[in-house]
Amino acid sequence: MKYFRIGAFIAFAGVLQAQWASEAGFAVIQQQCMKCHGKANMPQAPGVAALREFSGEKIYQSLTTGADSTHQALNLSDVDKRHVAESLSGRLLGSDQIGDAQLMPNRCASNPPMADPAGGPSWNGWGGSGGNARFQPASSAGITPNQAQHLKLKWAFGLPGAHAAYGQPTIVSGRLFVGSDAGWIYSLDAATGCVYWSFMTKAGMRNAISVGPVKGHGSAKYGVFFGDLKNNAYGLDAQNGELLWITKVDDNYAARITGAPALADGRVYVPLAKWESNSARDLNYPCCTVRGSVTSLDANTGKQVWKHFVIEEPPKPTRKNSAGTQLYGPSGGSVWNTPTVDLKRGLVYFGSGEATNEPAPKTTDAVLAVDIKSGKLAWSHQGYENDAYIIG
Repeated sequence: MKYFRIGAFIAFAGVLQAQWASEAGFAVIQQQCMKCHGKANMPQAPGVAALREFSGEKIYQSLTTGADSTHQALNLSDVDKRHVAESLSGRLLGSDQIGDAQLMPNRCASNPPMADPAGGPSWNGWGGSGGNARFQPASSAGITPNQAQHLKLKWAFGLPGAHAAYGQPTIVSGRLFVGSDAGWIYSLDAATGCVYWSFMTKAGMRNAISVGPVKGHGSAKYGVFFGDLKNNAYGLDAQNGELLWITKVDDNYAARITGAPALADGRVYVPLAKWESNSARDLNYPCCTVRGSVTSLDANTGKQVWKHFVIEEPPKPTRKNSAGTQLYGPSGGSVWNTPTVDLKRGLVYFGSGEATNEPAPKTTDAVLAVDIKSGKLAWSHQGYENDAYIIG
């Protein structure tokens, strides 16, 4: 297929800038906003989880033009206010206004029925398959090593309003699927770069997309599966981008879906990581409560089949710090990577990150294998002991 030999996908991304801005906003939220929001003695100030349901524009407006004297007393710079708004909403300011494919001049003239994603050259999801081999045989590549040096640009598609495209594009059925931190998902024609459809998520996303069969949704034959930074997993109709289902896999506001979900045999396996490592620098932050996990969802309905926490023991109050803030543990063990699905052995494998408080559980910095049907731990192997770490 010619587009594999001469096609190209280009996204100019300020990756480090975008990541720094999000972390900077999160730090301001912890150090300033949480002095009031979520406190039992201030019921008029909604918790951070509730604030995350507002749009970035509304949050920014409240911080800049609102009459609330408390907000004005914070004396935040305009840059800080923007970072807070984008971090809470999970979207870049203004991105919802410019990313719609209906506003683009390069719409595809037609949208013919998709061919079977497994029936031709492809790269599907992060690992190329549920087994995460990340190996591309010649039959799926459509290109030889000798031809690579002769590649030339055929088309380019700019991601409107985006700072970064963390997730690699997926190519199946002659189509390309990709998303960005602006919170838009696109389906493009891989040969020409024209756009079939777009879908606006509830937050930015930074993972590769998987495409596979789906049942029970009328004419929809194939689904598109991914997660966003508000812990929502999605199933879309791959043909037209219509929402089939959406499932929130975790309610902790400091958790994030960063790794790409894996798709195999009618299940979507969603990894979950933490985003509270910076929080120890703020003595007012009740560190830490996020536990890494993998959630198994039915690809047809989005319903949870099981959820396995890297640290099975829920966090409990431990001690109070010098500022009198209650601390919690155990926590940590982020799953930053895409789970690997072993259908032959009936296991799902994934790696875990460090703990965020001591003592570090044996399942942190480890490889875990859980039963594919029940989600129960089959075995784990810790690669690095006693690793409890928080930035600052």
